[in-house]
Amino acid sequence: METADDFDARNVFLRPGTKVRLDSLQSDDDPAVTISEYGVVVHCWLDKHHFYQCFVTFFGDAFPEGSPKIEELEGGGEAWYLPYTLSYASASLQVVGSLWGGERGG
Repeated sequence: METADDFDARNVFLRPGTKVRLDSLQSDDDPAVTISEYGVVVHCWLDKHHFYQCFVTFFGDAFPEGSPKIEELEGGGEAWYLPYTLSYASASLQVVGSLWGGERGG
């Protein structure tokens, strides 16, 4: 079980360009099943409650290589899978690398 000290250790500033993973429960029926989304921190700040908040642009289940994925739709046409930006506490994100190199995005 996570303690307050564990949370505090992860409540850190994440430099823009830090590659992160967000793990979420896929289903309330099976808490052992999680899904992961991958993204890049674009902005991070200390809020009035002393928690670091980050805007993260997510790309889905993997980091893109080159242009966004395009899928052919039934009946013709194409669907683009565009990135989307959400806000999360830095403590809820797992650092997986950096666009610039170094630990914790530094």
